[in-house]
Amino acid sequence: MGFIGGCCLALIALFIPPLPVLIRAGCGASFFVSIILTLLGWLPGVLYAWFVIMVGLEFNKVSVQPRRSFAALSLGCEQAARFRQVRCARTGE
Repeated sequence: MGFIGGCCLALIALFIPPLPVLIRAGCGASFFVSIILTLLGWLPGVLYAWFVIMVGLEFNKVSVQPRRSFAALSLGCEQAARFRQVRCARTGE
């Protein structure tokens, strides 16, 4: 999202604070926090919406790293591949 898009979202946040949060961060925790803050008062809702727009805060997106098996960690890729009878990505065996 470029500068113009951010300015448009900041302007929309003045009138309907949860809408730019929904557009920027999706329908997750940050959107519901925005709704609660807006119900508590217009200013907290607007400030939070601007914060989400400027920082790009996204509570609803979780980064999950793939887990490696204990065999792959202790034996190494080639031995783990033989142990699990799958191909090793590094050697192709």
